[in-house]
Amino acid sequence: MFVSLLSGCSTRLADCTLMSTKNIYCKNVDLTKLEQKKCVKGKDIKFWGIGSNMKNAADKALESANGNLIIDPVIYYESVPLICGGYVVKGTVVNVPYVTNDASTSSDARNNRKIIGYRVHSVPGGKIEKTPVYEGEN
Repeated sequence: MFVSLLSGCSTRLADCTLMSTKNIYCKNVDLTKLEQKKCVKGKDIKFWGIGSNMKNAADKALESANGNLIIDPVIYYESVPLICGGYVVKGTVVNVPYVTNDASTSSDARNNRKIIGYRVHSVPGGKIEKTPVYEGEN
């Protein structure tokens, strides 16, 4: 009986098409052309499951693969009775670059080229980094 109390269980909660906790812009992006990191897992397991949440598990998966979008994620709740519990997110992670048009009138003094937007991507630690996109670049 003691062994059965320590055995854990896992419940599949959801299968999704896409999942992200980051602000991303996917218009005209072919996800199949991006570098994919398969079988990525993020966990948020806490004592008695108190305070664990799905967002933290998804963030850990995204950060471990340096990405901002999970393709075909599967969400589980795992627990060991009376000890711990929490969420697990598994899936394929990609990093979707995107361009915003918030700099349509800017220019770079170093090379005198017009900045038409920024490529935005996440870096380790959950921070966002912007690099300028110049007129005539793809």
